[in-house]
Amino acid sequence: KPFGVTISAYSGGVPAAMFAEHGVRRCKSLEELASNSDIMIECEAWTAKTEGSVNARILKLLPKNAVFVNVGRGAVVDEAALAKLARDGKLNLGLDVYRKEPLPHDSPLQGLDNVILSPHIAGPTHDAFPLCGDNAISNLKLYLSGRKKQIKVCGSLEWDDRIT
Repeated sequence: KPFGVTISAYSGGVPAAMFAEHGVRRCKSLEELASNSDIMIECEAWTAKTEGSVNARILKLLPKNAVFVNVGRGAVVDEAALAKLARDGKLNLGLDVYRKEPLPHDSPLQGLDNVILSPHIAGPTHDAFPLCGDNAISNLKLYLSGRKKQIKVCGSLEWDDRIT
């Protein structure tokens, strides 16, 4: 809003009144949203209904050089389509969620100049709760073994200078 843009959104589960209350133009479909967006931010929850809903057909509706950001759940978006469109120079990406986390080193999303990748740092969700206990135990073992500056995040080892 501070940039004078029209904010549009689509979500089947959000009441029309909430869109109106926040001055957001409600789209009738993902197709409508994608075809009218220079920047599209995906933050939908992962359910049986939303899995794979942002597919190649939807992504191709975005204009050339559009920006697609996924901060929701990796399973909602077709990663192969994202990689192909980014590799072909048609789409710029900002991703912090992936179908498989952490993102494998051999993922076609790795190493592209028009793709920014970061680890997802939001709070745990139902699919991540089992990892919380595993990571806590791993962190305790690392701490007790003298490797105090190494912590386990999203299944991979990361350095964190805040740990003393």
